[in-house]
Amino acid sequence: MAIVTSVPDQEGKISLYDIPDGDLSRYAIPSDKAAQMFPKKDAPTRDDAVATVKPKTDGDVQAYAYEVCYYYYCSGGYCWWEWWYC
Repeated sequence: MAIVTSVPDQEGKISLYDIPDGDLSRYAIPSDKAAQMFPKKDAPTRDDAVATVKPKTDGDVQAYAYEVCYYYYCSGGYCWWEWWYC
């Protein structure tokens, strides 16, 4: 079984999905299509972000104090998440 996560929503919550390995190939994206969907950008903006996570204002401890933006990049057959303070 593969565990797949969603991107964080506006509150920073994610969803987990348990997908049988045999079903994963139905959702595979060829690397050339992924590169078109998520091209590398030198200076992504807040509008480019696929998700943002806002810092909590209650008493919970967290790892960052600023809003964080996430963008998914694909290039050369590899894909990765990048984040920045936005």
